[in-house]
This record gives sequence, structure tokens and C-alpha cells, in this order.
Amino acid sequence: MHSILDGNTLDRLTKFKAYPAGWYGRDIGEALSIDTVMLFEEFAKSLGTLHTSPSLFLTIDGHLQLAWEDINDNGFEITVYSDKFEYYFESDNSEGFFDEVDMQLLINKIKEC
Repeated sequence: MHSILDGNTLDRLTKFKAYPAGWYGRDIGEALSIDTVMLFEEFAKSLGTLHTSPSLFLTIDGHLQLAWEDINDNGFEITVYSDKFEYYFESDNSEGFFDEVDMQLLINKIKEC
């Protein structure tokens, strides 16, 4: 089992924190939102472990996206904003949003898949 906050993810998060506005080029790419980082860290600690290490990406609008596959090779994507989560689960072809206050509902959904 792997924590979302494994060494590779933490290294990437540290690098993303240092990216300035315009990191994508031609003044495109927002700097990482500190509120997003705080919500991401709370989510990661609450989620615990997964069977695989997710990949972490910085979105063009300064938020964080996680992507991984379950044991049946179904994709999961979670985008962490400063106050909500956007998700897509290939296993049941579901997508949508959870507000920050409903984070545990998202975690339960991840654990069910």
C-alpha cells in the first residue's frame, strides 16, 4: 500500500510550490494556491493508503490533480481546488464535484471502488 504523500509526490509538490505565475510559458500558468495545498494535504492524510502511488500534476489554473488506476486498471482523477474536489472514476463512469465539507464522502467513494 502507498500513501498519497510518498517521496515522489512530496518532491513534486515541493517543486510545484516554487513555480511562479507564468510557469507554463507566455504568461500562462497560475502559481499553486496555498489553500489548495492545505486542502490537498488534509485530503491525503484522511485518505490514507492506496494500492498504487498516484501521479501528481499542477493544473494551469494553480490547483492539484491526482491520477491513478485501481487494481482492475480503471482510472481515477481527482482535482483539488481551494474549496472543492472534482472527480472522475472510470470504474463506474461517474464524475462530479464534492465541496470541501463533503471530503469524507469522496474518500468513501474512492474506498468503495
